Amino acid sequence: MGIQEQIQHILNTSPTFLISTVDTRGFPTTIVVSPPLYDKGMHEMTFYLNAAGETADNILRNPQGAVCCFIENEHQSLVLKGHFQLRGLKEEDKKYLNEYQISLKHQEAVLAIFETMICKLHAERVTRSFIF
Repeated sequence: MGIQEQIQHILNTSPTFLISTVDTRGFPTTIVVSPPLYDKGMHEMTFYLNAAGETADNILRNPQGAVCCFIENEHQSLVLKGHFQLRGLKEEDKKYLNEYQISLKHQEAVLAIFETMICKLHAERVTRSFIF
């Protein structure tokens, strides 16, 4: 399997993703989220967040962050570093929410759009890094 196929396999198979942002003290803060609502492969992904939460505040203050996902039983992982931006949740976005996201009933929901700048892939017992 080629590198692009390995990356896409991890993105398509991972049931959960980790989003890391930088808090007010300069430390990383990580939350677990559902897979992206939208994605353009590893280059751009869109995640559902609570606008009133710490992660959204962190993104507004400092857009740098990371996204991580993995397949535990295959010992494969993907870490993406880049920039987040926020946009409001539109009516047409709601049809892509999963059951859990709907149950959260966020008063102020937003979408966090992540653009990848650096990719670190671990697959087939090898770790590779790429800069875009």
